[in-house]
Amino acid sequence: MTARVRLLLPPLRRRILERLREEPDSAAGLARKFDLPRQRVSYHLHELARAGLLELVEERRRRGCIERTFRPAACVYVVARPGIRHVTFRTMWIKPTEATDRAGAPRVPLAVDWHIEGRAGGTVLRLVHSGFGHDAKGDEEFDGTRCGWTFELGSLRHYLAHHAGQERRAFWVRTPVSISAEDVWAQMTRPGKLLREGRLDTLAVGDRYRVVLDSGDVLEGVVTMRVPPVEVAGTVENLGNGLMRLGCESCAGGPQAHLWLSTWRVPATLMTALESRWRLMLGRVWGQILTHGVGRNDSRPDPTPS
Repeated sequence: MTARVRLLLPPLRRRILERLREEPDSAAGLARKFDLPRQRVSYHLHELARAGLLELVEERRRRGCIERTFRPAACVYVVARPGIRHVTFRTMWIKPTEATDRAGAPRVPLAVDWHIEGRAGGTVLRLVHSGFGHDAKGDEEFDGTRCGWTFELGSLRHYLAHHAGQERRAFWVRTPVSISAEDVWAQMTRPGKLLREGRLDTLAVGDRYRVVLDSGDVLEGVVTMRVPPVEVAGTVENLGNGLMRLGCESCAGGPQAHLWLSTWRVPATLMTALESRWRLMLGRVWGQILTHGVGRNDSRPDPTPS
């Protein structure tokens, strides 16, 4: 049994992780909620953080002391024991108790069921994402989520095959658009708008590509995903064998053109420069830029199965 697993065994530490999954908190805040001495909770927080199971959110001075707020370093911890061939668990994005949003509108519970199975000397990961609305917006959410998971699962396979244990850096830039997804697709995959040279619209999965963006940056690799007029993705061999995706989606509140880049061997300074150039590029092509979303130039280790 690993040291990390031993750390998770005490019931109080499991309670701490469960509560921190709901919202980040400090030792003082957790002590009030659990009705326990702050020193006792602080000790367990320290041990969990020292083992890498928690990450620091913020530090602030309060009443002459430094108060530290933590959150879990991962959504779920799975311990596979010898002889167990199939593990199933669930993560909730929106819990059934969170019936409405801040504006009072009804919310559909969102859940992802993960199934990990050893098969024929390998490992199969299957997930079931549930919780979509029944109107047109729900259809858009379904399409966007399906594309997103297709890319993310492919990204996981790419990471395990080529970059296991290495630190990832990634960013995502996006902008609202007032044209159809078909028009955005044409402007992102053919020369003249986003691309100075090369094209992506005629390629199939497995084809090689080389394009020059309007920013002057060169991307080249192999197409790994193509879902017109929604998204195209591929490896980026000249940027540390990273991954890129670009396209148009409407599940985040309105039509948005977006670009994503994740790398494992590219310096943070270069990623910051690329993000800045790509944000300016989207502004030139379509107008206003949204703040970058989840996964912005954010360095952290990728999860490695143990």
